Amino acid sequence: MRLGKGHGTTKLGNSLARSPLGVLHCWLQCMGGGRWTSIRKCRSHTHPPTYVICMRVVEVGQLVPRSERRVSGQAYPVVASSACKPCIQRALMELSTLTSAIWALPEEHGVVLSSLIILLVSSGALALLYSQKDASPGPRPKALRDPIPGIFNTVQFASNNDKFMKRIKNVIEAGHSIVRFSLGPKTVYLVVGAQNIRTFFSRDLVHDITNQEQMTRFALPTLYKMKADEVRRWEEDNSGVTKTPIRGTEHIPARQRLWYNYEHIYAEYLGKQQYVRPLVAMFTRNLGQVLQSYPTDQWTTISIQDICRGQIAQAAISALFGPNMVGLSPDFVDRFWDFDKHVFRLVMGLPRWMNPAPSKAHDRYTDCIEKWLADASDGFDWDGDEAEADWEPRFGGRAVRELYKWMKETDWRNETIAATLGALVFALNSNSIPTTAWMLMEILADASLLQAVREEVATAVTTDAETGKLKVDSQKLVELPLLQSIWTETLRLRINFNIGRDVKQPVTLSGYTIPKGSLLQAPMSIAHYDESIWGTAGHPASEFWAERHIKYSDQACSKRSYAMAGRPTCYFPFGGGANMCPGRQLAKFEVLTSVALVVSCFDIEVQGWTKMDGSPSDRPAESDLRYSGAGAMPPDRDLKMQWRRIVEF
Repeated sequence: MRLGKGHGTTKLGNSLARSPLGVLHCWLQCMGGGRWTSIRKCRSHTHPPTYVICMRVVEVGQLVPRSERRVSGQAYPVVASSACKPCIQRALMELSTLTSAIWALPEEHGVVLSSLIILLVSSGALALLYSQKDASPGPRPKALRDPIPGIFNTVQFASNNDKFMKRIKNVIEAGHSIVRFSLGPKTVYLVVGAQNIRTFFSRDLVHDITNQEQMTRFALPTLYKMKADEVRRWEEDNSGVTKTPIRGTEHIPARQRLWYNYEHIYAEYLGKQQYVRPLVAMFTRNLGQVLQSYPTDQWTTISIQDICRGQIAQAAISALFGPNMVGLSPDFVDRFWDFDKHVFRLVMGLPRWMNPAPSKAHDRYTDCIEKWLADASDGFDWDGDEAEADWEPRFGGRAVRELYKWMKETDWRNETIAATLGALVFALNSNSIPTTAWMLMEILADASLLQAVREEVATAVTTDAETGKLKVDSQKLVELPLLQSIWTETLRLRINFNIGRDVKQPVTLSGYTIPKGSLLQAPMSIAHYDESIWGTAGHPASEFWAERHIKYSDQACSKRSYAMAGRPTCYFPFGGGANMCPGRQLAKFEVLTSVALVVSCFDIEVQGWTKMDGSPSDRPAESDLRYSGAGAMPPDRDLKMQWRRIVEF
């Protein structure tokens, strides 16, 4: 990349020019003052060199007067061009990620850096906005106001998603079903309304609206630890996610269809009851053994967060991976939660030298998984009966074993396999554990609700008359009306995520054409808090109500039955369509089993709410809004209690 002599001649190799520092340097060199125009000549691609206008509004195709050119020595006319979008998009994406580096710095450094980053990224955003006009024909959806074009909305979306979504809600309440805004280099179309959500999740559009670009851009290089050549394999797989490959890709060997096999393994071995049942049985056994350690003749002081993030999380991990994951690394659960704390900044893709904490936490976490994989695979008989078992102690559940087997067959590095399995642990536990904590808090904080849940759970969790030990009917448990209503209500209120899809082919929503290359988002917070759908007299949609999804018969006994209060298009905590979360049934079994065992096996005395450091709190838990837009919003408080075990496991 060569910048004009008017700024001093600067030569940068492609590797530096494409790095965050190189991009910053280029834009610093290009930044003019006042109303002057700056021009950058790109040599990074094979297309003919073109010029991009920075720092001044110049329409594409407009002749730039020679007097306003900041690059000297050019006698021929220069025309503003929208070419070289790959360079600008890559640069802006890297620049926008720098904002999250503020979180890793001391406050005094963060304030200074934030101002610098906003200035630099703003200049980059302006370059993009003025060089890349949205050429989509016809009317366009309502745009969200962006005080600093291309930057303000991006930064607020990432750093204060709750406030950002309140602004979105205001636009929607004004009568708009689609809101348009810029997120880095992407134009985002956020959609609401039953028909739009139905189209968003339509299986007929599974190849036109996908999450593949987000995976290859953000998740695979970071969360999955894939190198550039490994990510490229996924980018080049255009055979689709369905069993039947997209026309023209039938020549790709079945096991080399990466997107399909990845989705299929999870859908098959985490979704079907045949493979879920042994995982649930093992989880129930693991948790029962932990709870059995509490005495029957004395009270023990514990907290909801401790039991959920510690013993319940360990029981879930050991059920999925077998006992040796924690056996080989006793601090594995602690390493997982340390990784969980850093995962957002990790996925943002900041260089390791700039913000090392996320990468270090990730390494410590996946090191344990690599060690476990070496132990599990050493001497494993892939031709024996264990290779076809639904559960065995080395690899645990079949989903883990099948994923490992497929990735080894298709030549992935051990580090990548370990990181992929680490992403599976994260996907299952980062949402199910906070959900368990919320359900227990809501139940235990309300004495009458606790009594009602205990009475209902007693029909599925019984004591064997001969042995005196506990018996759990898992299938009956997950069908109990009140428990299901509390589960549904908790997910409605506490799971907050904007589901994103990349638009590969133009799609029509609410009369608007959503262009190829843009990003669609379906926000849970708008649908899940819709007062017209969920609100009832005395119970607004914004509050937890245990019986919101209960109907009573007209009979004298007033028997409860479960009936979700809203429509599926207004409730999608697990996503929808072909990409719906395959682990949703396992999560439901584990969460409801945890709640049932706690309320039925212990005498419990609630002592009060505390802050996360253990000090007394003057209010109950609320959703931790720092996690808004990122999945489950955990409680920002803890609930301390004493309990005493009253049954044998």
